[in-house]
Amino acid sequence: FPPIPEFQNRRSMIHVDDLIRSLIFISKKNNLEEKIFIVTDGKDYSACEIYETLALRYGKFLPKWRVPKKILSLLAKMNFNFSRKIKKLMEDECYSSSRIEQLGFKTKYLFTDNYEEII
Repeated sequence: FPPIPEFQNRRSMIHVDDLIRSLIFISKKNNLEEKIFIVTDGKDYSACEIYETLALRYGKFLPKWRVPKKILSLLAKMNFNFSRKIKKLMEDECYSSSRIEQLGFKTKYLFTDNYEEII
């Protein structure tokens, strides 16, 4: 896949071990008023940073060039399905773990620190 431009968007990630730990942590709590708990590694990542981390994980060369945003915008205008995908790529998908952290849960892993384990 060609290198994507930096969109300055924010995305949340979670290591699977932390996700499992959070499920066990919540299952052991009694009388919780809140029914939904969001857990993240606490750091926001851009789509570009995720792309680069995955490329490094798979031993791919990171080119110096990137697909220009103008090209993506032009392609988005030409095709509705592509437009939705580009919009999704550019949007924020950022969440807060504050509710579960207030109960004492802390994650152990960052996405960028553990890219060797990414499948």
